[in-house]
Amino acid sequence: MISQQTKKTINFFLIAILLLAIIVRVRGIGFGLPNTQCRPDETISTNIIHSVFLKFHPGSFNWPSLYKYLILGLYFIYYGLSFLLGRYESFNDFGAAYLLEPTYFYIIARLLSVFFGVFTVYMLYKLAFSFSKNNYTVSLLSALFLGTAYLHVRDSHFATPDVTATFFIVCSVYFIIGSYHSQSIKSYCLAGVFAGLAASAKYIGFFLILPAFLAFGLKFFNRQGDWSRFEVNKLILVFILALGISFFVASPYVLLDYKGFEKDVFYELNHLNLGHQGLGEKDWLYHLKFSLFFGLGGTLFLSSLLGIITIIKHDFKKALIVLSFLATYYFVCARSKTVFLRYIIPLLPFLCLSAAFFVNSILKLIADRFPGKKSFFIKVIIVSVVLFPSALSIIKFDSLLAKPDSRLIAKRWIDENLTDGSTVYQTFLNPYGKINIGHSFDFLETVYAKLKTENSNNHFLAKALKKEMASLREKGLAGFKEWNYDNQKGMFFDFAGYKDSLPDFIIVESYPLEAYSNVFSRIVSVLSDQYRLLKSFEVIDVKNKSNKFDRQDAFFIPFTGFKSISHSGPNIYVYQLKDRINIQSELRKGVFDE
Repeated sequence: MISQQTKKTINFFLIAILLLAIIVRVRGIGFGLPNTQCRPDETISTNIIHSVFLKFHPGSFNWPSLYKYLILGLYFIYYGLSFLLGRYESFNDFGAAYLLEPTYFYIIARLLSVFFGVFTVYMLYKLAFSFSKNNYTVSLLSALFLGTAYLHVRDSHFATPDVTATFFIVCSVYFIIGSYHSQSIKSYCLAGVFAGLAASAKYIGFFLILPAFLAFGLKFFNRQGDWSRFEVNKLILVFILALGISFFVASPYVLLDYKGFEKDVFYELNHLNLGHQGLGEKDWLYHLKFSLFFGLGGTLFLSSLLGIITIIKHDFKKALIVLSFLATYYFVCARSKTVFLRYIIPLLPFLCLSAAFFVNSILKLIADRFPGKKSFFIKVIIVSVVLFPSALSIIKFDSLLAKPDSRLIAKRWIDENLTDGSTVYQTFLNPYGKINIGHSFDFLETVYAKLKTENSNNHFLAKALKKEMASLREKGLAGFKEWNYDNQKGMFFDFAGYKDSLPDFIIVESYPLEAYSNVFSRIVSVLSDQYRLLKSFEVIDVKNKSNKFDRQDAFFIPFTGFKSISHSGPNIYVYQLKDRINIQSELRKGVFDE
């Protein structure tokens, strides 16, 4: 038994760790907004708002439904409060605001990731306490390590389901370990429920079947007389039923639209095998030497590897249960050619657990050799050394998130300096690097007329189009006319057809991510002959090889390095057609004086 004073001290440290976890995850939470493409894939989650017109169909099954439905639930709460305060007159107004003023909607979705990220830290504390047989030092170290694990902090900022799925995985493993201890129906049921919810956040939750069966097998195989065969089968049945029911309740359209589910799941399997954007090759060590090494920080990662030996020595059977999930999931990730960094997040809590065991063993040796205050200071230094690389990455990353992105800075300049009604072409071939320059009145009018002709039930879009047209009309603006380029025909075009002229402005985006920063060679030639550089927004030295990136992700912040970079986003260059004068007489200076 520990004293009341010791309990207070432990609770103080736990609360401090959770507060720290909140702070590092909330700083920069508004990154990139209102440009919703600055962090790729968030729209997959937030577009669930449109499901109100589709009988709550999740839209696609590339991700399961739970995370999307949780966001939708928060949107309903937000709408209810806003309606009571008179901010929105109808749900259509609310949906139109999502399209026109998305900032609050994305922050709500991102805060959901923060919530689950922080509670994962707490659940890891509980798991470590159970796993270590009530060792408070191991429990607090586990929480501290995950609370300051760079990759976990990084993705807790964004509306993607990986952090949420990881929370449910840790909860399930906690009850799987509990079922190993108690063999109660309740433990198996809760383990199954959380496994099903994990699978409904990301399909990887199904991998929890292995540690659950292993916990059952290790306890009962080669044992006689404690339980009858019927009771043994009953426990496993409880786990499977709980998993299945919770999965289908949270993702009902898996059954209601099985063909759509099957199509999207097979697409994802093919995507994993082929790689993303034509990039990727099988590298069994990629996640070890890059994702995990830098995602945890070198010292914490090394401690986690050494800690695997420590937890095996501590309790071989329980270590086997935890490591079965870790090894199986790493095997699946390692053989895939699609290697997004966030795919490896579910392993982080368990590596932090093993690191805590290893560091605790070192701290014990220190306590034995150096009694008193000297021991305390040495322990603080050791823990600080383990945390330092990850903490440094968090500071640098959060600092960039807290600054305006280059796309936002460039948009502000464009709105203030380019002549209304100008034609504009942006060289990025996908939406992620582009500046959101808005739409022309003609384009909005054409889309709105098409919606009316087709009798579309997309009332949100119709309402948003009307409001945007009314805003332009009130300001007396035509809006910028955005063109595209057909490289095969060598011609520019927009919604109205092909053009026999050049756009007034060409915006070139450049970044070290080559897959997302290519410019057609014909455009390069046209720029050289017909255009002059009007304004540049250089935020990163593209030649600096110290910066390393999530190479398949169109996310314009380095994963590590952070050298020669002032803001997030690509370098942006605005070129003007030489025989046109579409610029105000005096250009504003000091764009980066934020």
